[in-house]
Amino acid sequence: MSGRQTSRFRKDPDPRFWRFNRSIEFDWRLAPYDIDQSQAHARGLQEIGLLSEEELALIVSGLERVRERLTSAGFQFEDGDEDVHMAVERLLGEEIGPLAGKLHTGRSRNDQVATDVAMVVQAHSLRAVELLGAVMGRLLEQAETHRDWPMPGYTHLQRAQPVYLGHHLLAYFWMLARDVLRFQFALDSASVMPLGSGALAGVNWEIDREGVAAELGFEQVSHNSIDGASNRDFVLDYLNAAATAAMHLSRFGSEIVIWSSTEFGFCHLDESFSSGSSIMPQKMNPDSAELLRAKAPRVAADYAALQGILHALPLTYGKDMQEDKEPLFDAIDTIELSLEVADGMLAGIVFDREVASVKAVDDVSLELREGETLGLVGESGCGKSTLCRTIVQLLDPTSGSVKYRGKELVGLSRRDLRPLRREIQMIFQDPYASLNPRKRVGQIIGDPIQLHGLASGNQLRREIQELMERVGLQPEHYNRYPHEFSGGQRQRIGIARALALRPKLIIADEPVSALDVSIQAQIINLLEDLQDEFNLSYIFVAHDLGVVRHVSDRIAVMYLGKIVERSPADLLYDRPVHPYSVALLSAVPIPDPKANAERQPVVLEGEVPSPVNPPSACHFHTRCPWATEVCSQDEPPLAAYESGQAAACHHPRNVDSEMISGATVAPDSPSSASDVLPSQTEREPALNR
Repeated sequence: MSGRQTSRFRKDPDPRFWRFNRSIEFDWRLAPYDIDQSQAHARGLQEIGLLSEEELALIVSGLERVRERLTSAGFQFEDGDEDVHMAVERLLGEEIGPLAGKLHTGRSRNDQVATDVAMVVQAHSLRAVELLGAVMGRLLEQAETHRDWPMPGYTHLQRAQPVYLGHHLLAYFWMLARDVLRFQFALDSASVMPLGSGALAGVNWEIDREGVAAELGFEQVSHNSIDGASNRDFVLDYLNAAATAAMHLSRFGSEIVIWSSTEFGFCHLDESFSSGSSIMPQKMNPDSAELLRAKAPRVAADYAALQGILHALPLTYGKDMQEDKEPLFDAIDTIELSLEVADGMLAGIVFDREVASVKAVDDVSLELREGETLGLVGESGCGKSTLCRTIVQLLDPTSGSVKYRGKELVGLSRRDLRPLRREIQMIFQDPYASLNPRKRVGQIIGDPIQLHGLASGNQLRREIQELMERVGLQPEHYNRYPHEFSGGQRQRIGIARALALRPKLIIADEPVSALDVSIQAQIINLLEDLQDEFNLSYIFVAHDLGVVRHVSDRIAVMYLGKIVERSPADLLYDRPVHPYSVALLSAVPIPDPKANAERQPVVLEGEVPSPVNPPSACHFHTRCPWATEVCSQDEPPLAAYESGQAAACHHPRNVDSEMISGATVAPDSPSSASDVLPSQTEREPALNR
């Protein structure tokens, strides 16, 4: 045991301190970078006359032989090798003798180590980008293959709106795309060469640092020697990128664990990325996905560890900084292997279309008259937004027809759809997410006009300003960005954009749900004024039944993808026919405290069933107070009554014998329904029987 670098010590280090201080067990991985750096440094010394050409050749060739020895089978470091730098020096001395000592000239261990570590970060940042690109390519392949495979989307791990599997997978593509940017930032951060900073105050030799930096692949040299020797920000940048990427992979792994379970059954991992059970041989466990989930906190801990090591550390150097390498190497190994595993998992994963599919909109027919407002109501997840997006062809229906003024929209190319899009526009629920944050308001409103070639130049600006004025925006708003506006103002921008092409039909998907009540009234009044002015037709989606009553001529009620009632607005509120409509209306507060307290609301029990596996026959029978056995066996037709109402129910409410006798099967009744019309009037709810 030795390792002392000066002769002032009269005692050997205590064996306990020696083990504590020794870093060769982990910093041996710096060896190839240390050899490359030493060769470049030797050439820098030769250029200023400190080494002859013969000495340079001996050092360079000697270092190559050291490289070969380090990588040869059976090589072992000696007990006296405190760290890899000392080991390389010893091995070089064995190869070329005392000449090896000249490499100390113009270089301190501090800037030598910092340079090696920066080279490691550069190399593995590039490797991470390469591996991320491979996984992104797999995601892109899978997304393309499954671009039109419907599946349930989730919020709070509860089924929400349906999405396409391809769309869901691309969410991870964009997560990893951001990870690429983070690793590229780490690469740039590590591209400043510390060599030449010395221990802290620079060196006394005029070595061409820029030349050495170029040879080693650095973009520039450090400008402050104290910062150069003490900087480990580039390691933190790498660890931050690795921790975030590992977190993204953990989210992916977690979903694969859930999706591959028997309860979900959306996908199956290849056997080569699964494991079995010692006592349940029929099982195939998604261990690879589970480990992707579990490895992420480890990388995050590596990042936190180095933050703690560097926290409050005085300049320039402390032995604390030796501890930067273990978190770095652990994170490198973990994230690179995790990315390789994710690539392999994606290559062999198989999705089950039938299990994952969901009928968000099931055999729905709507008719909209010119100048009319059709309200669309129902609980979250019933298919309202999907229906709207299908009408405007933002989503492709799996079957069925969408006709506008007698012209079929389904199957049209984007080119053929363009003139029709002028007549059908949409106002989205979230007034912020639907506006491009990088564009100014004038451009947001004017882009559709320009795209369709309707105006340009000064005429375009005049039309934009007229639209802005019409929806209550000021001329000075023209050059502002969406984030500078309130929610109500942003929704006015969305309305102006929808009006820009002078459409005939506007689909308003919950246009006021994200706004304060006072602002809701302003937007509703604006929409009504615009309808009168431009003879617009609306499909108006909302949760607030009070708002729907105020704006609608007719109302359609949806439940689990089906229309369960369609009615003139006033009749729906006066005498709803379907039990679901009764329940919805009974939940609307009455602005009379006494009347509100005296009424007996219909309270629906349980959660909305899954659209992936809806109840048989009448989808509502599992929650309906009036349900009987027939409701679970026979899907009721959409029965049309002489009042102008239509409802799909075996036990309709608020109907008399005359209405029952005059009922007929509506022409747009679902094809899956029977033709058995209701034959009796109201029954008491099950809770009262």
